[in-house]
Amino acid sequence: MGLLTRFLSRSSKPVSEAQYQVNSYKKRQALVKRITKAIPLIVTALLVVGYSWLLLLPVEELGRSTFIDENAIQPGQATIRYDWDSVHIADRYLDQLEALVVRNASSSEVSSYLVEQFSLLGLPSASQDYTFKTSLHSDSTPLSGTNVWASFTPPRTSGVEAIVLAASWESLDFETRVEGGRAKEVRRRNLRGVAMVLSMAEYLRGANHYARTIVFVISDHHLDGMQAFLSAYHGEEQSNLVAGDLEGLQTGVIWTALCVDYPGHSFSHLGLYFEGTNGRLPNQDVLNTVAHVARHNPYIPIRLYQQPSETPDIEALSWLGSLEFVKKYLRAAKGLGEHWKWAGLGRSSGVHGVFLQYRIDALTVFAVPSSGPHGFHSLGRLLEGSLRAFNNLLERLHASLFFYLYLRPGWFTKVGSYLPAGVLIGAAITIRGLGRWKEASLGGKKKRPMLKAGTLVLATHAVGGVAFLVGTKSGWFASVLASPMFNPTTYLVGLIVLLLGVSPINASTLSTHAPSPDEEEDNLPLTLSVLTHLELGAIIPTLSMLNFPQATLLSVLLVPPILICSPTSPSSNPPSPPPTSPKGASPTQSPTRKLVTWLVLSMSSPVGVASVLTWIYGAGVLKEGIKVLVLDWELLGNWTWIGIWVVWWSIWGQIGLSALI
Repeated sequence: MGLLTRFLSRSSKPVSEAQYQVNSYKKRQALVKRITKAIPLIVTALLVVGYSWLLLLPVEELGRSTFIDENAIQPGQATIRYDWDSVHIADRYLDQLEALVVRNASSSEVSSYLVEQFSLLGLPSASQDYTFKTSLHSDSTPLSGTNVWASFTPPRTSGVEAIVLAASWESLDFETRVEGGRAKEVRRRNLRGVAMVLSMAEYLRGANHYARTIVFVISDHHLDGMQAFLSAYHGEEQSNLVAGDLEGLQTGVIWTALCVDYPGHSFSHLGLYFEGTNGRLPNQDVLNTVAHVARHNPYIPIRLYQQPSETPDIEALSWLGSLEFVKKYLRAAKGLGEHWKWAGLGRSSGVHGVFLQYRIDALTVFAVPSSGPHGFHSLGRLLEGSLRAFNNLLERLHASLFFYLYLRPGWFTKVGSYLPAGVLIGAAITIRGLGRWKEASLGGKKKRPMLKAGTLVLATHAVGGVAFLVGTKSGWFASVLASPMFNPTTYLVGLIVLLLGVSPINASTLSTHAPSPDEEEDNLPLTLSVLTHLELGAIIPTLSMLNFPQATLLSVLLVPPILICSPTSPSSNPPSPPPTSPKGASPTQSPTRKLVTWLVLSMSSPVGVASVLTWIYGAGVLKEGIKVLVLDWELLGNWTWIGIWVVWWSIWGQIGLSALI
């Protein structure tokens, strides 16, 4: 008998519809059982691959070399004419600015001087007073200042499009000053950056080949001054801002902006700062254009941030293999670490970050202080070359990338090469939550109280939001940060005491009635844990697309506690509770597991992490960091501070409730 005959004879056996349905059901059940048993292995594999992917991001082989996607830019093609005559003018401006600082001139005096200098150049110019009302500043000492602007409209332009060249009065760099007999870290004054903008205004005022208005802005302080200027420029109203109008300034659409930060005497190389508020990034063509001009005209070394030019000494790591590979990895890892510090906290790394909120591609060029060899001459030629390149644009930048990781100038990682890490981590948490959904029913012996669990999830977020609003409106945050006794360890001890007090709570105490003997028991802890898993598993991949560093930081803070502190799944025949225990009580946890749960919950909470940072950096540094987050929220709309209360605290609370009830 041939194979075909045997196949036909086998397939000809009659099978009833009922038997077919039964066989299909058994196959599905067997498949579900195999998948359910494999869930722990799948979750472990996804987490290992996801976090390993993060560790591999500094490997250059995952990225590629940079390129300029917009052909119209043509960087480095124009003849640069900024010369030593303009350098002498910049030196003259610098001497006058230093004289103002020596006699401790006020903001109004500095702004009057700047307006006068722009006016002497024949440029329309004016000042803008502003005042911010914040929870950290009293009515008697508000956050206020004075900005100065000037504009140059070439003959060829209609004034409907603009490029901004800006410098803030204060640098992004810090120095130690003695004020009131105490050493204090304060921002350095960006005097040479301001002098550079004045020199460029003097040089560009006679140019007739530009096709866009060039707006020169000297903002007071650091980020707040530029926020006040751009809010008024775009006609936006900010509830806590009182700012003067920009009368006389023709407000065309700003396409690009360059911010100059030059606090030292000379500089060895230029550092690029490009992060904006809430993880926004400029179009990559802006970074690549400035880097290209720097390499081919004034020949200035370009670095990310303030990284040193020399490679680290790693002879002790020779056992790892190729030292060149290790050096490249460490250099890229250091740059990504700096990027994570800014974008992970949602902070702007420079004044340019304010422009990114208005869909204006911008970056800050930071002249890293050194004894040489570069100065006004090199920086002026770089700025002219970059402005000429941006002037060539026929439309707003859109062709290149807005999502990327910049490993170093000339090399980057595309979104498709780093995003899978966040997706894999989120998928692992989601799959684990789906597996726990089946465990929560215990084979149909327990109910999954979705209404109770969903109410607890919403309640944790509501409590976080109310705590944030009350702390802000009542001034509690400000009073705590102003206290000289500020120490997060005190709050950590209080949290541990609270956890010890909450741990006796079980699911029965949250029920409105005692279950009857024939009534199925609720499995509230596991049901709440399921919703927490699904929520966190959805947040991490979604946030990865918007702000990848912040998503990975959130996963590092919340994935370990959700894995370690989740309630244990009861067996199909759980041990009977003691006679004194109420019906429905969860099985008693071992002392070791309780100790681990308390420890992990305490240290993964915001106050636990704050305590660790205090032990490492000191309470003063942490206090200043929290103040920055508060001001960033109130001035710039940075979501990190509110996210700590509404997302981090809330999900942590869900994990704690599911572990302790």
